[in-house]
Amino acid sequence: MLACTVAVLKHPPTAALAVLHEVASDVLATVATRVRPRFLLSSPLFADLVGHAPRLCEPLPVGTRANVTVAITHVFLLPWFDVPDPQQDWENRQATFSRTFGAMFEQVGRFQCRSCMTLVEVCRMMRAVDSIESLHAHT
Repeated sequence: MLACTVAVLKHPPTAALAVLHEVASDVLATVATRVRPRFLLSSPLFADLVGHAPRLCEPLPVGTRANVTVAITHVFLLPWFDVPDPQQDWENRQATFSRTFGAMFEQVGRFQCRSCMTLVEVCRMMRAVDSIESLHAHT
């Protein structure tokens, strides 16, 4: 499923693929938010998606970009179900999140907010970075 989702999102958008892009982004956001599988963080497919997200998302509609952004951030920020807190790997997740979105923030400035995140999404992400410690403390 992840392979198909990433393949669809990496395919250049066309009018014919608009619905597929939207569905793929919905599936990705749902899995990252509702299922929260631990394997996503170490998946080469997910790493590929994260690495290409600014370039991939730029031409996508706002809702699809938002879903991809939400999915990526939730993998880093939300606790995995049925995994004890000491095994949540918060330090690595926080460091990877900061590196990943630091690069995306640079891309946003370079592309004048046409990349993966809108300005509102960037502000939300910055608040999320500031609150990762409190999120960790409340899980």
